[in-house]
Amino acid sequence: GSQLSHLIEASENDKVSSDFDQIALVIDGFDSCSAEEERNVDLLHGKGVDIVIGAYASKKAYTSPFAEGNLYQASVEFLHHLASKYQTPAQDYSQTHEQMDSFDKVSRLLESSYDFPELTLDVDEKDCENLQIWPCLTQKEELELVARSIRQKLHENSDLSYEHFRILLGDVASYQLSLKTIFDQYQIPFYLGRSESMAHHPLTQFVESILALKRYRFRQEDLINLLRTGL
Repeated sequence: GSQLSHLIEASENDKVSSDFDQIALVIDGFDSCSAEEERNVDLLHGKGVDIVIGAYASKKAYTSPFAEGNLYQASVEFLHHLASKYQTPAQDYSQTHEQMDSFDKVSRLLESSYDFPELTLDVDEKDCENLQIWPCLTQKEELELVARSIRQKLHENSDLSYEHFRILLGDVASYQLSLKTIFDQYQIPFYLGRSESMAHHPLTQFVESILALKRYRFRQEDLINLLRTGL
């Protein structure tokens, strides 16, 4: 089984001992959990771990009686499920800014496109500069356009560096090879990050390291893994 399943089995059989009420677990950036991940959350919650789960949705979407087809449907259903299961109302930590920037406008317009009547917002020249849509026929053409744009912006503004650029990929695996080939060609250094499963969370690794220390009589590599978690 997976590392997470081993942790679940150990928790169910009380093979894990720790001051769980001294631990806080923060889970953010998800709009669903697998059955295995949810079971692990249940067990940790039952042992007294303070758990905070964050999801991105608008207040309008969350309070609407109809979520079907909404831009934030998955997140809203996830939040309602958690609120019902743990008898804890969701807390709104969204912020209202005095001025609406281009991305705020786009977010509202995208959400509104699922509603009737649709929201009307003025999109000015500044918004068009901040957000552009480039039609490309192939992945290669798309990445080359991005690479050339990065090099051009660096040439025009000496205050910029490569670390100022972030590229969001819908499917990291399908872009990985082409991205490396083209960015190497344009001499653009990059770091390819991706979301990790809960099995890679420091708390999971912390508990697994403790179990391994006991099982393998304080093996050095298990002690090092425990220290690396920082918990």
